[in-house]
Amino acid sequence: MSISKIPTEFAEYYFVNQLIAIVGEEDTVVGFLLAGIGECGKNNQTNFAIVPYNATEDEIMNHLQKFILREQIAIILVTYEAAHKIKHFLVEYKSFLPVILEIPSKYHHYNPAEDEIMMRLAQKYCEGDERRASTSSNGK
Repeated sequence: MSISKIPTEFAEYYFVNQLIAIVGEEDTVVGFLLAGIGECGKNNQTNFAIVPYNATEDEIMNHLQKFILREQIAIILVTYEAAHKIKHFLVEYKSFLPVILEIPSKYHHYNPAEDEIMMRLAQKYCEGDERRASTSSNGK
């Protein structure tokens, strides 16, 4: 894809050869590595970090900070277990890139009630529905 085919409002965010990074427990990380996201670059920098279930907040944050500072990483996947330990950071994180996404794992299945992105979308679109409903009822 050439840069000219990208909508102009996103052109400044388009980079070639961007990576996905992952922070999580071994089974989930190995699954993503088998799917092909693994990369070992200069100075043996990898784009994955295996953190055990009993990992501390500092250990998880060290891995996450390394990935955030690497310009070639566009998306960071963090398993729910690891994300729960650094929730205060994730709530305050406002940067456009890299995007940090929480993902389910073998030990913590998907729950829409805990999905921060789904909650934000529901909040945004439910507010719009309420406004539309009140507007349409006022017009009748």
